Amino acid sequence: MRPVESLNPESSLDRAAALLRNAPFGLIPVQEGNTLLGVVTESTLAEAMARGCGPYDSVVVALDTKNPNIQSHETGAEALRKISESGTSSLLVVDSSGRAIGVASASDLYPKQPNSPKPPAVGGMATPFGVYLTNGAIGAGVPYWALMSTGAVMFGLVALGGVAQTLLFKYAGWDTVHYNEAWDLFPIVFLFLGMRLLPLAGIHAAEHKVVHAIERGEPLVPEVVDRMPRVHPRCGTNLFVGATIFGIVLTTPYIGDQSLRIVLAAVATFLLWQPLGSAMQWAVTTRPPSRKHVEMGIKSGKELLEKYRLVRNPAPNPFQRIWNSGMVHVLSGFMICSLLAAGIAKVFHLELPF
Repeated sequence: MRPVESLNPESSLDRAAALLRNAPFGLIPVQEGNTLLGVVTESTLAEAMARGCGPYDSVVVALDTKNPNIQSHETGAEALRKISESGTSSLLVVDSSGRAIGVASASDLYPKQPNSPKPPAVGGMATPFGVYLTNGAIGAGVPYWALMSTGAVMFGLVALGGVAQTLLFKYAGWDTVHYNEAWDLFPIVFLFLGMRLLPLAGIHAAEHKVVHAIERGEPLVPEVVDRMPRVHPRCGTNLFVGATIFGIVLTTPYIGDQSLRIVLAAVATFLLWQPLGSAMQWAVTTRPPSRKHVEMGIKSGKELLEKYRLVRNPAPNPFQRIWNSGMVHVLSGFMICSLLAAGIAKVFHLELPF
């Protein structure tokens, strides 16, 4: 039940309209002493205006005497039944003397979830071991070594792409007939195709869905989170696509003027990085997550919200944002594997294909 301000029969339509503008339940009771005369609603006010009533006329001309009410001692179930049967959105709550003491709507009777604080913006990272989430100051979910494992997986896919490229073009004899500069992107293409086929793509989608749910204030339960979009505008995929667009246009041999190339690269990136990035997220870097992946994301999301509730960190500085983003750890995992591969190749006198 919510409190409500009452009018009396001498009140004006102008006063009734002012109260209705600020009343989310759409009705104002009219009382004379302890006697409830009726209510003024948006529809009765509109009917009075249509009949030519002016702002200074009495509210009695816009009175609805049939709006149902409920006694203060009656149950919520009875209130829901009356709302459903009457077709109204709200009921007046009256005491034993018949005086209006408040208003009850269906939303007031709906079970209330705890109002937990939420970070203004959330980012995250998918790993083979679950979801990592952060608000820039706090990290939650999988530990840092799991983020490093993402870098290791990415290195493994790039390395396999390099091996496949070498086998195709060096040992199959394609290098002299079919090779062109576009084939240098083969390891990168192999990386994204591999990510799409691995469970990492489903975990990535679950991360996006949980971030959407947190930012929209939705409860972190599987049936709600699973309905969220799996494409997010702040995904790193968009940044990769933007950098790729800028690089392709900037290095194109078909435009001789360098200044013009820079301008066109900036314009193309501005116009295309988000739509193409979203398309790439949908088709390549994410896929519909399993229930297990969604539950991984929810677990990390609940941990982040609980940490935020307890700590309520001030705005993080740039170093904190970079460190907690997880990108440093992913790059570290990639570089460690790269150095290990180079060391092994040197010991055994091997030529790396990437």
